[in-house]
Amino acid sequence: MLKKTIVVLMAVVSCLLSGCATAGLPKPPVHMPFAVQNRGTIIETELQIMKDRSYRFAILFYYYGKAPNADSERVRKLAGYHAKDWNNQYTVPGVAVPIEFKIEGINNYGEKVLIEKEVLVVGYNTHGFRGFSNSIGGSFGRKIEHIRLKPGIYRITVKNMKDIPELSGTPVTFSVYSFVP
Repeated sequence: MLKKTIVVLMAVVSCLLSGCATAGLPKPPVHMPFAVQNRGTIIETELQIMKDRSYRFAILFYYYGKAPNADSERVRKLAGYHAKDWNNQYTVPGVAVPIEFKIEGINNYGEKVLIEKEVLVVGYNTHGFRGFSNSIGGSFGRKIEHIRLKPGIYRITVKNMKDIPELSGTPVTFSVYSFVP
């Protein structure tokens, strides 16, 4: 009996040391559907960061078909424009998306809040030409935050603070990916 117990304990310790407990966690890039049109929508996920680097946290607004077309123009108007004025404000901010944003580091000793703030997400600063399905043509991205993260486990929480009916019917994701400026 003692021999079986020791074997089981060794297997558990081995698994913990080799990372079995975190093997199923997503790793960037991660794109999660976000019903941003509905007030109170919450996304909470744990991520495993493998490399020490800068990561971008963003909201992506997707359009259908090859740009330029009517849908890409519709979504661009919702996303706003990337030009800024002398005060570093977006000249055409698009539909504002107020969110609560939180990043927590998780380790054997507990959790530590790294960022916790309200963000008014406006304008766009990226335009991608790939979607998450065959019918999606591309996306306009809005930065929430850039932050350098070291390898480890992190819990990310995003909460929409306002109903935004203008975004109904527009696919939106909350996305995390490595960023090289």
